[in-house]
Amino acid sequence: MQADGQIGWLRLACIGGLLVGCFTILRPFVAPLIWATVLAVSCWPAFRRLRGLLRGRAGLAAWVFALAGMAVLLLPLVAAGLSAARHAPDLLAGIERVRHDGLPRLPEALTGLPVVGSRLAQFWAELSGEGAAVLSRYGSEIRVGVGWLAARAGSFTLTLVQFALAIILAALCLARAERAQAILGAIERRIGGSESGEMMALAARTIRAVSIGVVGAAFVEGVLSAVGLAIAGVPGSALLGVATFASGILQLGPGVVFLPVAAWVWWHDGWPWALFVLAWHLALVVPVAMFGGPGLMSNDTGLPMVLVLFGVLGGMLAFGFIGIFLGPTVLAVSYTLGLRWLGLGARA
Repeated sequence: MQADGQIGWLRLACIGGLLVGCFTILRPFVAPLIWATVLAVSCWPAFRRLRGLLRGRAGLAAWVFALAGMAVLLLPLVAAGLSAARHAPDLLAGIERVRHDGLPRLPEALTGLPVVGSRLAQFWAELSGEGAAVLSRYGSEIRVGVGWLAARAGSFTLTLVQFALAIILAALCLARAERAQAILGAIERRIGGSESGEMMALAARTIRAVSIGVVGAAFVEGVLSAVGLAIAGVPGSALLGVATFASGILQLGPGVVFLPVAAWVWWHDGWPWALFVLAWHLALVVPVAMFGGPGLMSNDTGLPMVLVLFGVLGGMLAFGFIGIFLGPTVLAVSYTLGLRWLGLGARA
């Protein structure tokens, strides 16, 4: 009996060692694997239709999916690079104009602000008259800001690499989707019993709803932003709308696009149009970014909007961008299980 117990512990130790080894080997790929799962679950209905159009050839459909995903990932970057190259002469001309004529005057709408208006005017005057001395005085703050931007650029590059790898992994998963579903079904029955399949279906439905909410809200943000910038006469408004759409997908917020654009409009066309750009985005685009996505998610999942909002925000704070999908999914499954435990039935 004692020998059997020792053999049992030895088996458990071997299994534990194998699991630790597998996790150590796959650890660098955890984030791309999670993203690949999200992409595969979200795109499964569309992939089935694509496979049907290609007469059931799953491998060819996976290739088309991977190429389309890479195009969606890379084309905005290529377009942004071409646009930057096209507008580089204007930027250089603006820098040269500042060197000769100095900085433009601040609008009275800013200098007249209570408390900060006078200080802002004083700082702007010092910067216009003694720019080098002011920059030297705030050198440490500028270095911190440059370091922060460099770190964000590095993080953005890493995210792009992870997304590219996730697209490839998702294509491989979709090509063998039925086999993957059979394996997951066996794992579900081993772990959760008869109700596990329904919980996994709820998780998949929630992931798709979050995808629709994120993409749908980002699309509306991009359209509204492009329309507002076109009204203001901003060149490249369509491309800036695409940039707003991309910032919505990445959950960076529309401010990373419209705030620099508003500054550019103030520089070239004066503060009335700059205020219009700010007002348009604050009144129309920002509310969509804050509440549009959770509203679509709540409608598709049947969960309370407050629960979805907490899941999105809490998940993002806890796990980063991937938490946007993990947070609502975990809360949706927990909410449904809680209702069943209370005898209230499933409402999700």
